[in-house]
Amino acid sequence: MPELGEGVLAALNHHSEHSEDTCAFCTASKEPTEENNVLTDSFDEDANELPGLDMEGMAFRNCAGKLGAALVSAGLSQLEGKVQLDGIEGELPVQSAAHHLIPGNAALKRSKLMPYLHSEGMAVGNIGYDVNGEENGAWLAGNYALRGQSGLAKWGPGGAGFLAMYGKDPKEYAFAAIEALRCQFHDAHEDYSDFVLNELNLLAKKLEKTQSLWCPEAQQKPDEDPKKRQMKMLVLRLNTLSRRLKRFVTHPGPAWRENLVTSRFSLAYIRERTLRPRNS
Repeated sequence: MPELGEGVLAALNHHSEHSEDTCAFCTASKEPTEENNVLTDSFDEDANELPGLDMEGMAFRNCAGKLGAALVSAGLSQLEGKVQLDGIEGELPVQSAAHHLIPGNAALKRSKLMPYLHSEGMAVGNIGYDVNGEENGAWLAGNYALRGQSGLAKWGPGGAGFLAMYGKDPKEYAFAAIEALRCQFHDAHEDYSDFVLNELNLLAKKLEKTQSLWCPEAQQKPDEDPKKRQMKMLVLRLNTLSRRLKRFVTHPGPAWRENLVTSRFSLAYIRERTLRPRNS
């Protein structure tokens, strides 16, 4: 199977010919304006066990975070449900958390695109990109409802608490959660972040090539000149990348890829339920 970056997403960084309407350099503002960049995840769902989810008043939820609030404001309610597993009496709750399709801390800030984004916060030359905007978010299932409350298991590292309490492979809960909420299971996902980082670097490389081929005058300006860097077209490019990434983490099916997962449980689901039907 070809790498995803070599196929489906590659179109994002491919333009058969130069166009002044789509070139980020040609569309750059001639008179730089002051814009606000938000490049830091809030909540950072990649942080260990999502700090705050166990706090009173925050249990099971992260919709108060900036990304979650943006999704709710856009009419995308936080996903939740219940699952029934053989051998466990009663239903188990399933909650979701807001996932950054382009991780800010783990990918965007580490990418070679940063010089084009200019800086965090309000500054002349910034492009006005918000990593916590609803365009960059998706609700993904997780173990957030299992925090040792109301007689339920505390998930624990890798689902160890779930296994200890119920004697069941935590994979069973994850698979049921994926099918109940119709999205990937979410926990630590370093490989996902690295994949997105690579896509961002490919976009930066494309920009550098475009600059040298089509916009040599841009190279004549000093680096500190914000006119060189205010390319608001990049907001559309980044939102397009987010939109394409979303289809690989929602609606289980053939589109899901082994090299674009947000949990080892999602990878197992792809291999056992998507690539190999359960009745085979």
